[in-house]
Amino acid sequence: MKLRFHKSIAVLATLSLLRGWSSAVIMAFLPLYGIEIGMDFACIGLAVTIANIVTVFSLPLMGWFVDVGGRRPTLFTSTICMALSLLLPAVIQSHIAVMIAYSLFYLSFFSWQIVRGAMVIQMASPTSAATIFATLATLFQLARTVAPSIVGIVISMYGYRVTFLAISMFMFLGSLLITIIPSEKIKTKNKEGFKAILSSIKPKRNEIPLLSVLSIDRFGWMLWFPLLNPYLKVYLELDTEVIGLIASLINGTTIATLIIAGRLADRIGWLTSMLLSEIFAAIGTALLIYAKGIELVMLATIFLGLSIALWIPSFDIAISSVAETPNAIGCAYSRANMVRTLASVPAPMIGGELYTAYPRLPLMIGTALMVLNAVILTTTKRREKLSKRSLRT
Repeated sequence: MKLRFHKSIAVLATLSLLRGWSSAVIMAFLPLYGIEIGMDFACIGLAVTIANIVTVFSLPLMGWFVDVGGRRPTLFTSTICMALSLLLPAVIQSHIAVMIAYSLFYLSFFSWQIVRGAMVIQMASPTSAATIFATLATLFQLARTVAPSIVGIVISMYGYRVTFLAISMFMFLGSLLITIIPSEKIKTKNKEGFKAILSSIKPKRNEIPLLSVLSIDRFGWMLWFPLLNPYLKVYLELDTEVIGLIASLINGTTIATLIIAGRLADRIGWLTSMLLSEIFAAIGTALLIYAKGIELVMLATIFLGLSIALWIPSFDIAISSVAETPNAIGCAYSRANMVRTLASVPAPMIGGELYTAYPRLPLMIGTALMVLNAVILTTTKRREKLSKRSLRT
């Protein structure tokens, strides 16, 4: 059993590095490649919007497939999708290829999150799951931080298409590692097909409080975060190099504290960990509201990095806590991602309008929503304590 566990975790760790690298390349350089082949900003934005829509409608199928088809087949499919998202624009120079690549990337990203969560929860003990999640996320974030600077040099030497092709080959090779993971016995028998898929969309009663928190959090972040860099450049008049340093500081803080955050979540529970995440996020955005220079912005980004580090393991453990059975974790992940993605769809557009009308307003609303979440989580925590006391008496 221990050997099976270590094999599976080793494969997930290796894939986390490969996927972090590939994700960074797609997010940083696929838009630039699109512009090089004649796409405008509106066209690239349309590609991302289509990818989001495809993902939302695919999430129930992803969760169902993880629970019924198995973890290993889903992991293989997800890895191949990531490889194809790089291979397609490398071999076909067209706008359509870039659009399909975005959709494949988003499908791969969310299916990876679901299957990774299901595998870790199935294999790990309740006292170590958050630490494992944090370790895998650290490897992913580390690769994502390092990749852009190195790949940028490679692209300047060999071009986009050769670089995309080479990285896609590494992902294809990575998919072979999945054969090391021992096969599993699927306990769930499902004869209802798409009827079961459709029924899996409906949130369970015990999930509604968590889904509310996740939706508020996602909307609050998407209201201001996607346009933070333009805000820093236009309204605070920071140089591009400084803005790049700020982005690195957020990632660096997250990487440096993820494993500690995971261990903390194992000790204090996901609810308290998520509460701390919301408090740090509220402090970070509040500091950005009053920031007029680099010093306060830097301090704000440290709080935001800490918030992200605390959020990652607490989110994964929270999903497992509301899943009806270990065999239903995939569907629970899908519902959570579908609901919070749907909730955040209009947020960037609204944030853009608000930034134009009053630049600090998106940050103010974001701070208020995070404070609201902190209040909800605090109330939930108090109710749990009262419930435990009543059971003792």
